[in-house]
Amino acid sequence: MHKLFLLKIGGGFITDKTKPFSVRRGRMQKIAKTIKRLRARHPEIRLIVGNGGGSFGHYTVLKHRAASKGRVAPFGAAEIHQSVVELNEIFTKALLKEKIPAFSVSPSSFMTSAKGKTKQVNLAAIETLLANGMVPVVYGDVIPDATLNGTIFSTESVFAVIVNRLAQKYQGITVVYAGDLPGVLNERSVIRTVTS
Repeated sequence: MHKLFLLKIGGGFITDKTKPFSVRRGRMQKIAKTIKRLRARHPEIRLIVGNGGGSFGHYTVLKHRAASKGRVAPFGAAEIHQSVVELNEIFTKALLKEKIPAFSVSPSSFMTSAKGKTKQVNLAAIETLLANGMVPVVYGDVIPDATLNGTIFSTESVFAVIVNRLAQKYQGITVVYAGDLPGVLNERSVIRTVTS
């Protein structure tokens, strides 16, 4: 039985949140090289990578004033989705440049929700990619919602769904969040010690 490793790269690390639709390509390249080394040293690990929305998703959400649990207008949902797809494509290409078998998987293609709560999830594609030694690359997305048009699921929320569904299939699951913040934040201050 393999171990599963989920690595979330913060959107603020790979984009400049002060400039809409900006990309920090140097940082993406550095992350890709690090992931390449991780896979070379630990071939037994199955890896899922996720990227945050950064100046792509967050800017578009603000433009449409979409709350994380509020109703999103159809055009707004479509435009937010397209913006996060665009950033994920750039990020996935950075991984491919380092010969990582990165495979973009849109959360909106394997999840639906109703009233902001997960309704249907089908991880068959992700499980197949992992079994074949590939690296699924997910991201925060707008999930089709039966009552709200779309619900915004952060990368962390997508990871939570994946972990809950795959927990019994792996020897262990490790989730790591990487970004440019000084640590885990409690509102605006850094939590110095994280306990159970």
